[in-house]
Amino acid sequence: MRRFFISIFLLILFFRPAIADEKYEVCITDAMNRYLQLSLEPSRAGRVIVLSPENQILQRRTYENYCLEITACGLKNYKGENQDMVASALFSKCLDEENNG
Repeated sequence: MRRFFISIFLLILFFRPAIADEKYEVCITDAMNRYLQLSLEPSRAGRVIVLSPENQILQRRTYENYCLEITACGLKNYKGENQDMVASALFSKCLDEENNG
């Protein structure tokens, strides 16, 4: 997970003004906290997490939503022409971290 955030940080570093650093970090932290809350919710409720296909799909959708939030954080201050390409790269990188991490 640490590798993921380092990779995202380095990728976005070139696409946002330095003054937005704090807002970016807050955005990333909020996204991570929401993801962790949703991921840990079943175990906090004392339920055993069964890796049924339905639960795997639910976990995947939760992570995809997290990646959408991370992508939005990275694009908040990016005003370049290739915003769709940057968004695609950020989102793909996030998903790759889940698949390979």
